[in-house]
Amino acid sequence: MTRKRNNLFLLLAGLAVACSFPGYSHCEGKGVFSYDEQGKRNPFWPLVDAGGSIINYDNDFMITDMHLEGIVQGKSGINIAIINGQIVKENDIVGKYKVFKISPDSVVLTKDGNNFELKLNKEE
Repeated sequence: MTRKRNNLFLLLAGLAVACSFPGYSHCEGKGVFSYDEQGKRNPFWPLVDAGGSIINYDNDFMITDMHLEGIVQGKSGINIAIINGQIVKENDIVGKYKVFKISPDSVVLTKDGNNFELKLNKEE
């Protein structure tokens, strides 16, 4: 009786493993989960990398799409900026651009060896 139970367990385990492979015809459409992002970030993707930098999954920004919304100057000399709603610090990545320098009124981004400056629009 125990041997039959073990064989049944192995058979069921084998089917479960086989059904987990994409394209396995006998299990298609059954228990398969797919997430429709609807243009939003997948909530299962991490927000920060191992170094503590914020991960940006929007990699198709052009420099004209970048909007510098604010700059916060830290007492320790570490400044942060808000670009397109994303909080960044020096060496973070925004799209395909790297944040090179954050000044009190501007941010310098680099891409392919070229520098681009975003100026903070001050309200009067």
